[in-house]
Amino acid sequence: MLNTTLSEGKFESVTEFLCNVTTSYFNNFFDRNNEDDFGDTFDIAVCVVDQKSNIIRYRGIKRPMIKDRKGDLYELKGDRVSVSDAFASQKIKKEPWDKVWPYKEGDKLYMFTDGFTDQFGGIKNKKYKYVNLKKFIKNISNEDISKSNRLFDQELWDWQNTYKESFEQTDDITVLGVQL
Repeated sequence: MLNTTLSEGKFESVTEFLCNVTTSYFNNFFDRNNEDDFGDTFDIAVCVVDQKSNIIRYRGIKRPMIKDRKGDLYELKGDRVSVSDAFASQKIKKEPWDKVWPYKEGDKLYMFTDGFTDQFGGIKNKKYKYVNLKKFIKNISNEDISKSNRLFDQELWDWQNTYKESFEQTDDITVLGVQL
């Protein structure tokens, strides 16, 4: 569905793309006469890096993006709407523009599923949580992005494996880090 939506048209913005995704999702998986047909949904984030203008265009549904500039973290929040909502595109269009930020060479961008933050572990078998993810990103901000992958893997392993027990992965986990 995402590939079809992307290949069917040219989009002036990531906002327009997300509006088309939500409309397509609702039309393909929900019967307008029976809202109980299909209960599954997903979160999504889209980022476009405009190298000519040195700007980032971002929009997300329930997913944030973190920009790391030498340890200073900036958060772009996702919209609090569901892709399964019949009126999702209208809600998204209440702010009809992309979230746009200038970037500098060396900035890092992080986008991720909720799997890392929702992972159980630690000495109290609690969720990792978003606040801890932001602290972790800040702690590794001086590292090259190529090393970040290993550091994320180690952080997750350490969280899941305490001295007393080991916790299974509970959800999909994807972390995308890019250094500009």
